[in-house]
Amino acid sequence: MKTTKKVFIKKQLNKKSNLFPIHLRIIHNEVKAEGLITEIDGVTAQQLKKWNAKEERFENILPEYNEIIALINKNFRELKIIKRDSFHQLTAKEIRDTLLERKTKKKEKPLISHYTDYLENEIYNNPNLTIGTKKNYRKSFTHFNTYLEQASLYKIELENFTPQHANGFKTYLTNKMMYVSAQSVLKNVKPFFERKYEEDIIRMNPFKRINIRFTRTEQTRIEPIHFYNINHINLYNFNNVELYIDIFNLMCLTGLAFGDLFEVKRSQLLYKSSGLFFLDYRRVKTNGVVQQFLPKKVIEIMAKYETHPDVQILDTLVPKKCLNEVNKKLKIIGALANFPHPLTTYHARRFFRQSLKHAGIYEEVEVKTLMGHSTFGIIDAVYYTVEPKTFIEIKHKLDDYFDSLLTYSSIKI
Repeated sequence: MKTTKKVFIKKQLNKKSNLFPIHLRIIHNEVKAEGLITEIDGVTAQQLKKWNAKEERFENILPEYNEIIALINKNFRELKIIKRDSFHQLTAKEIRDTLLERKTKKKEKPLISHYTDYLENEIYNNPNLTIGTKKNYRKSFTHFNTYLEQASLYKIELENFTPQHANGFKTYLTNKMMYVSAQSVLKNVKPFFERKYEEDIIRMNPFKRINIRFTRTEQTRIEPIHFYNINHINLYNFNNVELYIDIFNLMCLTGLAFGDLFEVKRSQLLYKSSGLFFLDYRRVKTNGVVQQFLPKKVIEIMAKYETHPDVQILDTLVPKKCLNEVNKKLKIIGALANFPHPLTTYHARRFFRQSLKHAGIYEEVEVKTLMGHSTFGIIDAVYYTVEPKTFIEIKHKLDDYFDSLLTYSSIKI
């Protein structure tokens, strides 16, 4: 079927430019498509008189316009040759856009699609990141996702997300949580935008100047007298808290965080013929390795629950309880022990770190090994390794110190 092309001047004056615009018309498969030739500003009424509609050119004037029109005609002839086998399949609009060199705008993916791909490819499938780190990223982007929904930005494109939007997310976070928590969320969202900036997908990182300043508050700690009181609560009237005291003691005496405590399996402990149990465990949150001989009191607590059904099924040190339930019971325990603050599982790990100092354990590599902290960046870690003999010495020091805490006369108030 015949395809026609025509360059023509509309006789309707453009009110803004006060010129007559020049258009291209394509009729293909009995369908018409027209478009403005944007490279030509338009012509005046005087110039219009010099237009030769049959030859599609201006006579003796505007040679630059004639060149543009001649190029369109040349491209049309070449297109029919290049696409001779599929020319009939083209639409009139496609031919028009090709001649006018219009690029079909690629539909941009919304912002949510970009960071969903980022989380899947860069975070969740990254073997170098711990489970805890991946969970933190998931939580952070859940907050970001909620903000986009509440701010009616759910369908916004990545390149249209501005510093004003980023500042809105900051406000959303600071209205919802403590500044220190808000900053940790922000810290996980920022690298996504920085990556897109480095990939030249966006012109700037909208979070570059967005920070949440906060002053760290001093963390409350349990003193030796409180540890003594916790372990001397009269259980006659409060026998339902005994298990929770034992859970708290396990964390106090090993430094294990609550998220790690129930991941440690009895069957994975290395048993020594002398009755010692060695813990060699990789932490969930940081992937750091905890190594230590379990203190004497920990082994006593384990023996108490050895035949408990939950322990036999789950292979845990003590029956498993959820965090909310443990913290609720700890608040009761703290009140019974005259602890002036709400007692939580966080106090246990702080107590263990303080106990290392009081027990005379100062060597940095030893402390980090017991706590499960990374020794990366410590020069001495290259030359010094904690030997089995040293682990046993550390155990004896901690046993002596923890025993002293359970004797009121030895506690310094």
